[in-house]
Amino acid sequence: MNKMILELKEICKNIKLLFVEDEKEARESMQLILKNFFNEMIIAKDGEEGIKKFNNDIDLIITDINMPKIDGIEMIRRIKEKKNVAIIIISAYQNIEFMQKSIEIGVDGYIFKPANINLIIKTLLKVCKNIKIKKENENYKKHLEILVKQKTDEILHLNREIIKTQKEIIFLLGGVVESRSKETINHVKRVGIFSGKLARLYGLDSYKVFLIKNAAPLHDVGKIGISESILHKPGKLTNEEFEIMKKHTLIGYELLKNSKLPILKTAALIAKEHHENYDGSGYPFGLKGEDISIEGRIVALTDVFDALSSKRSYKDDWEIDRVIEFIKENRAKKFDPNLVDLFLEDLNEFLKVKEELKDEF
Repeated sequence: MNKMILELKEICKNIKLLFVEDEKEARESMQLILKNFFNEMIIAKDGEEGIKKFNNDIDLIITDINMPKIDGIEMIRRIKEKKNVAIIIISAYQNIEFMQKSIEIGVDGYIFKPANINLIIKTLLKVCKNIKIKKENENYKKHLEILVKQKTDEILHLNREIIKTQKEIIFLLGGVVESRSKETINHVKRVGIFSGKLARLYGLDSYKVFLIKNAAPLHDVGKIGISESILHKPGKLTNEEFEIMKKHTLIGYELLKNSKLPILKTAALIAKEHHENYDGSGYPFGLKGEDISIEGRIVALTDVFDALSSKRSYKDDWEIDRVIEFIKENRAKKFDPNLVDLFLEDLNEFLKVKEELKDEF
């Protein structure tokens, strides 16, 4: 028994108790026993006072049943609505109705009056061991949640850094390629932003929008494999030169197609298909309509819009009205008609981007 008492003291030292008993003599005698085990104990003289004194720090309630104002069963019901706290009933009631009600409200232990010290200690030990295990599990769960959050935050931060690096590399590489063909780095930035906006207007999900926006700057990456004599030629290309130029779509695709990164996989698709025309007259495969990926169809429009409306060392920029007229004329020919309609409806947003990201020569 001494060993059991020592074990109970150790377990109960961190358990907060609410003891409810209306009979003064029974309350005082039980209080003398309980104070040997519990460092924190709140005393209530009836069910109503028990409800008022209860707080969420309490781990265990020991209560009588037959009390004035609010009986023990009703008090437990109301408290259990706030917290699933452990309950030990101490009572002279031993009938079937009482037992059924106790089961319904989830009682953890019974001490029947008149109670002896051995029964009290055994019941307390059983219930308090369960409370201790429950508290340890809750603490462990909280600790795990903190660790998981920390690791998740670390992974998210790392992913953000990786994505940031990927985007910087994409813009850098896109800028290098465009500079070879006397374009500007702002051209690839604008095409990326335009493409993301148009993808969103088309109703694509946020992840798809993200991929298109950040992959579109690599649409002409294949030009890295085209000679500068062709890229920089001021006049019209010969048929032979144009056939060579057309190869930049497949060169770009071959450069990117084996990447495992979703952004670069999307960029490979865009590089291959951004010169396909909606009516099937484009290259490299003469794809038609929705056989062309939505990524390719979007960049086909945004790239042409920016190229025509931008000044280059070898050409003047077109007036916006002329550019819009060209896009309208090529609706359902060169461009997806649905994308053209969405683009024109939100034209001012695209013009704002052009104004914010002007070319510098």
